[in-house]
Amino acid sequence: MPWTFAHPAAVLAIRPLLSARLSLAALMVGSITPDVGYYLSLFKMATFAHTLPGVITVCLPIGLLLLLLIQRLWLPIAYLLPQPHRQALSVLPIRPFAAPSAVGLSLLIGALTHIVWDSFTHHSGWAVNHIAVLQYPFTLAAGHNTPLFHILQHTSTLLGILYCGWVYRAWLRRQTPTPTANGSNECWRYLLLVSLGLLALAIATALVYSASPSGTAGFTIDEALVFRLILTATTTLLVLLVAASQLMARKRR
Repeated sequence: MPWTFAHPAAVLAIRPLLSARLSLAALMVGSITPDVGYYLSLFKMATFAHTLPGVITVCLPIGLLLLLLIQRLWLPIAYLLPQPHRQALSVLPIRPFAAPSAVGLSLLIGALTHIVWDSFTHHSGWAVNHIAVLQYPFTLAAGHNTPLFHILQHTSTLLGILYCGWVYRAWLRRQTPTPTANGSNECWRYLLLVSLGLLALAIATALVYSASPSGTAGFTIDEALVFRLILTATTTLLVLLVAASQLMARKRR
């Protein structure tokens, strides 16, 4: 599957075509909800979430829960960021339930963009099974054959991440500039974020390696292993960020 956090690129791309009443935050959250089960090792739930019934019965409640968590955790996490991100994100209005019907519809639309995207990049996707060219094999290095949909999976992930970064950078430039921050005040934030990232990667590697059937026979790289590593590292990093933000918030009281 494309990396979960590339999926907001789809709603960012179509946002100008949608009603201004819809919630951008809910659209973006909705676009990642079908994959949430993977990060909780609830693979059957995640598979069902990629269906139309699952969008309503799984993605919608998960999206509402995520919005509640974001509303609660946003500012403490934003405090950990260096400038100019800290100021820009600290004043970002997070009012996900100002218009419940618009929020619910936004979550559903976001989840649908995820499913449509995956249908072109997943072996069980509707588009892959109905558009023959998506299954056309391409010969890559060492004579390995890879179908077009698999290539699209990785290229669309990269393009999605780059597009999200470009949109964020453009938005950040439009915000009110901040005075130059004290170097030491920013240094610990960079150090903390890098440390949390490395710690998350180390923990995830240890967990995935210990659970791998090949763990006692030597470390081998395969796609399934990388998939599990990405899921575990992402989940671990989010947990560490929340923990660090809550500890810092308590210290500041």
